Amino acid sequence: MSLVIEQVVEQMKSLPPDLQQRVLVFVRQLVVSTQKGTPGEDLLQFAGTLDQEEAERIQQAIEEGCEQIADEW
Repeated sequence: MSLVIEQVVEQMKSLPPDLQQRVLVFVRQLVVSTQKGTPGEDLLQFAGTLDQEEAERIQQAIEEGCEQIADEW
């Protein structure tokens, strides 16, 4: 384990659980924000795998799904 990680862990031990949770959420957000997607050239192998009808059905499902609000929150 790196020195920085050890120092963070030691500092977190002195925090109350609610602040530890906030630190965890913050670190997860940092991880997500630094992740990179797949380069376009890696996706070229999939070009042309959908026919026009399939692509339109997927497009329609996305558009319809984006119009809904989930009650699960």
